[in-house]
Amino acid sequence: MIKGKTTRGSVITEIMTYFGLIAAMLVVLFPFYVAIITSVKDVLEVRGPFTWWPHTFTTTAYKLMFDANELDINYLRALINTLTIAVPIVLFGCLSSSMSAYIFAKQEFLGLELSN
Repeated sequence: MIKGKTTRGSVITEIMTYFGLIAAMLVVLFPFYVAIITSVKDVLEVRGPFTWWPHTFTTTAYKLMFDANELDINYLRALINTLTIAVPIVLFGCLSSSMSAYIFAKQEFLGLELSN
């Protein structure tokens, strides 16, 4: 907000802006909350009606997931494979994008005046 004289309309606009941002944040974060809370619930509680907070915390799901002997799928190996592929691709994308942005910021090119 610009320092100086504030009007009632500008204060209401700022309050409504923050209200909208908080509402959007809650909509975005809600699925993560549900996933994390569901991951620490007991199996019977997961299959039952939805609850906002687990009655009993358990890490059985995580123990089963990382124990390769219980299941035929080795999730830890799958996670390492995913990171082996994803991390270099993301790093290369960030590096090439930053180099392109530097060139666009410093170099004069045809059509630059059309963007102003």
